[in-house]
Amino acid sequence: MVLSHFLVTTKDMSHLLGHIPWEICLPRQGFEIKSRIGSLGFLYKFLRNMVISRMLLKTNRAVFGQILVCSGCCCGRTDKGKPSIPVEWLKKSWKEAGLKKSIQLTISGCLGPCDLANVVCILTATEQIWLGGLTEHDQYEALLEWGKSSAEAGSLLELPARFQDHILQRFSCAQEVR
Repeated sequence: MVLSHFLVTTKDMSHLLGHIPWEICLPRQGFEIKSRIGSLGFLYKFLRNMVISRMLLKTNRAVFGQILVCSGCCCGRTDKGKPSIPVEWLKKSWKEAGLKKSIQLTISGCLGPCDLANVVCILTATEQIWLGGLTEHDQYEALLEWGKSSAEAGSLLELPARFQDHILQRFSCAQEVR
């Protein structure tokens, strides 16, 4: 009995699927994969990760994660009455700590949401954590210390509790884009 269906829109997937024990059919829009066990969510995530790992380019500079610090239209704009961002200090400190090889720091343009100025996004292979309203220099110091501890541990650690009140739900809908 087929428990779930999944539509993969990539046309030529057969060489990527390897030895997966799923029945594969070829409808007009792509391959339909019928799982004989498990849920659609599990199947989707497993297959997506497998396909991505085989299709994407590999880099010799793989990192645990990436920190995006907004420095766009509102964040750090003291001329607009917003709190400053210690951009130069952060870049220098990140480099001095040798974190570029494990956690990439990127100072970016506008990430939104501008109503929570001084936004930081932490990206990993499996999630995004959005922080907003970082107003104090010691918050950026705590971010640096967390980065150092994560680098020493060999993986990203849980964010310090002091950031819990700054975590925001960036997107209103958690559905996958089709």
